[in-house]
Amino acid sequence: MSKRHPIHGLILAGLLATPFAARAADVKVQPAAGSGMVVTDSTGTQERLRVQESGQTYLPGLQALALPTAAVCTNASGLLGTCPVVQPKSIVCATGSVSKSCNSGSPCPQDFLLQATCPTGYTRLTLERCTKPLSPNLKAEMFFDPYLPGTIACHYTGTIDPFGTEDLTINILCIEQICTT
Repeated sequence: MSKRHPIHGLILAGLLATPFAARAADVKVQPAAGSGMVVTDSTGTQERLRVQESGQTYLPGLQALALPTAAVCTNASGLLGTCPVVQPKSIVCATGSVSKSCNSGSPCPQDFLLQATCPTGYTRLTLERCTKPLSPNLKAEMFFDPYLPGTIACHYTGTIDPFGTEDLTINILCIEQICTT
């Protein structure tokens, strides 16, 4: 007949109690007013997650992805995830053009904006190009008006050579509007 030691009962009780402790409910943290919550690494020096009292959430350890990147969205419950991909129906190129001439024996000064307009139902996506002038003293640069959002143009400045003609164009890309406001 074997003799039982009291320690065997304690070990058995500890083993039986362990699985029940591992099945605890979600951990809830309620910081003091004006405070937030921080989750760190095992050393306590690197922040992995920070939630402010306002609900702003920071993931400082989140690394940027190599291109192409995907946007991060949240659903109504606050779950983070990648945004759904929305494919545009079509992208078109809109063009604006102008012909400028110099009909005198000396260079003609120029300073003008050349714009293009997207067709109805489309919105400007980007400026594709401004035609490079043939006249060496006529310069082209992209123009964005900070006071008129969506305004984009080619800004031509300088002079056209005597008895010269410049045929200039602007090409912009337009995307079919897929969102409604």
